Amino acid sequence: MDAIVDLLAVLKELLKNVQYMPPDSAIYCILCALKTLRGPGRDVIPVDPKEYLIPLYSVLPRLGVSSLVSSMESAFGQSSAQYESNSNADKTIDAAIQCLDHAFLQRRELSTSRLAAFLKRLTSTSLHCPPHSSTPILVSARQINLRYATSSKVDRMLDNEEDVVAEGMFAPDAEDPEHSNAHATSLWELSLLRYHIHPMV
Repeated sequence: MDAIVDLLAVLKELLKNVQYMPPDSAIYCILCALKTLRGPGRDVIPVDPKEYLIPLYSVLPRLGVSSLVSSMESAFGQSSAQYESNSNADKTIDAAIQCLDHAFLQRRELSTSRLAAFLKRLTSTSLHCPPHSSTPILVSARQINLRYATSSKVDRMLDNEEDVVAEGMFAPDAEDPEHSNAHATSLWELSLLRYHIHPMV
C-alpha cells in the first residue's frame, strides 16, 4: 500500500508543472494515477481524484494542437519519423479518452460544475483537432453527456434558447474546472461541428 501512495505522490509532484510537460507525458501520468486509484486498495487511499482531473483539464486543449501539427506534417510528405509522430498523437488521444473514461464513466462524478467544464473543454478541443482525433473526443463527450443526462445544468448547456440568469460568466482560461462556470455557456461548438467537411465528425 505504501508503494501505491508513493507512486501517487510522485505523479502528483510531476503534474504540478503540467504546463511544461509534453502533452503525451502528462496524459500518461494522469492515466497511470487514475488507473492506480481504481485498483486494489482504492477505498483506503486518501487521494482525491480532483488532484489529477485539474491537470487533465489543462492539457486537453494542447492535444488538439499537437494532433493537428502531426496531421499537417503527414500531409506534406511522411517520413518514418513523421509517421511515428502521427501514431504517437493517436495514442495520446486514445490515452486521454481512457482518462476520461476512468474519471467520468467508471465512477460517478458528483460535481456538475466539473462535469460541465469538461464537456465544454472536450467540444472546444474537438474543433481544433483533425477528424481522426476529433471523432473519438466527441464520442467521449457524448458518452459522458448520456451518463449524466439527468443533470439539469448539463442539459441546459445543450439548449441555448433558455437564458441563464445570475450564473455569471464562463471563464475558459480557469485552471480549476469547477471555477470555470461552464454551465453559464452553451455547447455552441456542436452546432458548428454539424457542418464539418468530414462525414464522420
